[in-house]
Amino acid sequence: MAALALWVGVGTAVAAVAVDQFPASVYPQPVAATPDHALALCPNPSGLESFSTRASTAAVRAAKAYDRASLATDLRNSDRAWWPNVRKMWASGHPGTGVENRVVLGSGPTGTRGGFSVFMGPACGAATLAKSLMVTIGPPQSPPNVCDGCRSHLFFVDRNGRPLIYFLY
Repeated sequence: MAALALWVGVGTAVAAVAVDQFPASVYPQPVAATPDHALALCPNPSGLESFSTRASTAAVRAAKAYDRASLATDLRNSDRAWWPNVRKMWASGHPGTGVENRVVLGSGPTGTRGGFSVFMGPACGAATLAKSLMVTIGPPQSPPNVCDGCRSHLFFVDRNGRPLIYFLY
């Protein structure tokens, strides 16, 4: 019964998403972010790993597919901390509009310094931030049509070799 309550209000598209696809070893309950920061929930720090080349490649694949395939795909590719946002995004049952021309523009460690660390470090902790990978997506860049505001940054953690989105900026 508890599994059914988890999906209430999301629509019939969720019916095909079996709860047993989300083992607690990979998808543990999120933790509350430090109040007064941009994030409400953070990945549970238990079991987080540094990104391997293989996991980084898988994160790039997940970023390419984000908001394009299905609710089930986006839930599988996301940490539980991000699930409320995924459910809102898929509330219509259809992928987002305007995502057709997005490409991966780059990826790399988030690190504990730089612009994003100002709010993400205090919200989720320096250890989580240090083990995060950022994948930047946006329209193909061809000068002079460079559009910094058109870029999105997806933040991933790696748990058991599985990259999981936990924030999008």
